[in-house]
Amino acid sequence: MQSPVTITDRSCGPSGCETDWLSSRRHEVDLDVVSFGAYAEALGWGDGLPLIPPTEERVQQHIVAGQRYPDETIAILPPLRSEATAEKIAINAVMAGAPAAAMPLIYAAIEAMADPDFDLAGLNATTGSVVPAVIVNGPIRHRLGIPASHASAYSAPPFNNQVVRLLQGNCQKCHHEGGIAPFPLMTYADAVEHKSDIVSQTKQRKMPPWHIDSSCADYQDDPAHIDRARDLLEAAVARGAGDDVPTLLVLARAWFLYGEERAKTEEAKIAAYGRARDVAKRATELAPKNPDAHLWHAITLGTWSQAKGLLRSVVALRDLRKEVDTVLRLDPNNIDAHIMAGSIARELPVVLGGDRKEAEGHFKTAQRLDPRLTGARIELAQLYINMGRYREARQELQAVLAERAPTDRPRWTLKEAPRARQMLEAIRDKD
Repeated sequence: MQSPVTITDRSCGPSGCETDWLSSRRHEVDLDVVSFGAYAEALGWGDGLPLIPPTEERVQQHIVAGQRYPDETIAILPPLRSEATAEKIAINAVMAGAPAAAMPLIYAAIEAMADPDFDLAGLNATTGSVVPAVIVNGPIRHRLGIPASHASAYSAPPFNNQVVRLLQGNCQKCHHEGGIAPFPLMTYADAVEHKSDIVSQTKQRKMPPWHIDSSCADYQDDPAHIDRARDLLEAAVARGAGDDVPTLLVLARAWFLYGEERAKTEEAKIAAYGRARDVAKRATELAPKNPDAHLWHAITLGTWSQAKGLLRSVVALRDLRKEVDTVLRLDPNNIDAHIMAGSIARELPVVLGGDRKEAEGHFKTAQRLDPRLTGARIELAQLYINMGRYREARQELQAVLAERAPTDRPRWTLKEAPRARQMLEAIRDKD
């Protein structure tokens, strides 16, 4: 606990000028909402719903908005008759998601509850069902948008009381800065910006309502992000998103990445690829004309078959080629499908349809469509090595290592750059 700060110069008001007036203990925590929620739950804070990390900046903003000095005692609260200072109340208000503008109202409500005539100690001790009611009127009601007049209980729900709780319980685990959703829903301003989409998507009962970032964010910096994305998506499916194709496709990718980067044993890899394959197959059943659904079914079917040692079986190759052909029929410019088609044509024996010229054509088409997708160069280099064209292979591999803005940076970092170095070393003495 920091030593209490004695505020002597109050000429700047509650902002404190450059003075650090906050006396509460500092905690070094991860500002990610999910991580902070787990930390807070371990300490017994909150009611189980997500909490916003009370950073010094946020607490200071709430104190300034409330126009009370941080060391000012707002009330003495039972049962321990502890001092509820403006600072402590501001910290709790931040965690609960209350806006800074509500601080004067929060202070007034706490002062009213601490009045002896209210008998807060008796309310806390009773075994009966008691729910305090806070009646608000005056200008602050309009500033905070609190509903009033007849049938106010059935009018538009106020953001700071009801909407924010819905966002905390259902959205903010994904929709926060650095999360797997494409934008945050942490504040009133965030919700207003996306209100039309929220209404449209939730009416269709889609969950999650937006296509989650298919890269699972920058997982090369934090591979555990793959685990969190997978768990959140599985939870969404369990809550009713099992027929939402975008959600299923991102879940398939999350399981695929888990098998690639996180699984520690062959059994775990096979299980991860199997789950990814099943999820992607379900997406193809729901959306038979969706090229991305067929693409992910092809990718996951291929990796599962390879992990099981079945990739060269006639049945596996037939199903894999069928899916890749379907993708290219639905989307002739699908880059990943061209890379897969090239890989199949490269690896198959001629008697089963292998064709190196066809493979080179697919890889070069992928390069033309996205020159920064280094995976196409890796596969083309492998083709050139198979054909003894080592100079051209070196050019492709050196281009992989020289790329400064790869389309798929996580995969480039963890897979493709190391593989390019290994391949270059393997052909170092070959002409």
